[in-house]
Amino acid sequence: MISIIIPTFNRADLLPETMNSILNQSDTNWECILVDDGSTDETWAVLQNYAAKDPRFKTFKRQEFQKPKGANACRNLGIEKSKGEYLLFFDSDDLMMENAISDHHKFIDQHHSDLNILQSVYFGVESLNMKKIVSGDIHSPNLVEEFFRKETVWITHNPVVSKSFLNQHHIVFNESLKAAQDWEFFIKILVRNPKITSFENIGTQMRIHNESISSNEEGKALKYFHYYKARNLIFNDYLSENQRNNLKDYYKDYSTNLLRELIKMQKYDWAKEIIINETDGKKRLINLSFLQLYKTTKKGLSKIDLS
Repeated sequence: MISIIIPTFNRADLLPETMNSILNQSDTNWECILVDDGSTDETWAVLQNYAAKDPRFKTFKRQEFQKPKGANACRNLGIEKSKGEYLLFFDSDDLMMENAISDHHKFIDQHHSDLNILQSVYFGVESLNMKKIVSGDIHSPNLVEEFFRKETVWITHNPVVSKSFLNQHHIVFNESLKAAQDWEFFIKILVRNPKITSFENIGTQMRIHNESISSNEEGKALKYFHYYKARNLIFNDYLSENQRNNLKDYYKDYSTNLLRELIKMQKYDWAKEIIINETDGKKRLINLSFLQLYKTTKKGLSKIDLS
């Protein structure tokens, strides 16, 4: 059985379409764990309505389990409550193609993989409609490095994941991250050498909202900082020495670019944290002095360097 795990917050308007796409699956061997993250609209009533119609929908309120707010904590609660051998992490505004669960089951039965990946496409913004999301060489011997550099890409709802694999390696979503949580989650899987299969069958449609494309400046800065935090954590705590050597130039360039963006956004405390994490000794002092110079004169940004 596949357990579909959906965190949701104030999605009463879009949830019925998502849940109907799950009800319409050609393969009925699924359960759907729905975790409300403290909604203030009619989301909980919508969830209860579907649970009353079909017992395969299981509903929970995140706050009743003393977990911190956020999709990551909701997903981790879903993992705890799930009964399926495989888990599919889904968003509450996306749509599942009719044969998604059937295709996943078919390929799992054939290959017994730890991670089975199906293709997905965007919808909701005309310029992106039907553009494929999964890209790159999923079967590359250097997959960890290529996924780190985002040369190979998939997102939360593309794979189903073996629950026993997650339990064996104690892998959960990082509840402190506000962005890049799915990237960090899958990297933690990849460094444990899972058996991966992938197919071009389209399993899901990902809804794009206009506000998703141009977020406000505050939200963008928060994302940038957590993109850095996720990569800093993975680079230092999960990669092998050989992988770090292969990625060190990319990692330093990536961190430097995010640092400069945060400085331009006047997020100086976050910038200082990155400088302290990534440099020491004389190099750290020089970078911190240029940070102070920029704060007072708006000059010296190009001289800040983590290499």
